[in-house]
Amino acid sequence: MAKAELVHQCQPSSPKGFERVTIEEVIKENPDVIFAQEKEFVKQVYSNPSWRSIAAVRNHHVYLIPNIPFNWVDRPPSFMRVLGAEWIARILYPHRFSGTIEASVAHFYRLFFQKELTPKQIHSILHR
Repeated sequence: MAKAELVHQCQPSSPKGFERVTIEEVIKENPDVIFAQEKEFVKQVYSNPSWRSIAAVRNHHVYLIPNIPFNWVDRPPSFMRVLGAEWIARILYPHRFSGTIEASVAHFYRLFFQKELTPKQIHSILHR
């Protein structure tokens, strides 16, 4: 939905997905951006020497996917993917957007959850 090219192509071994990828595969594919679901991975990737040659890591383009109230890009499949697609597109193509992701998050939560978020709550959602 965000018009990004997924560099790692594979056949899922189960309907749940979550395929394991080796560091060798990531080095070979050398992604420009990495979207991760695990906070610990994002924390450790910058200190692990094995990852230093990967463009996304060198350029500090490793992003933790927001997951409040649930994952924005993965399971469970839901309307949160609409916001996730915008979040990804804004990261990949920031020049194509006016306004901020914070304003979009505030609008989305107001529209779908009838929740007025504070700037602190929005920051917490985006930077868990």
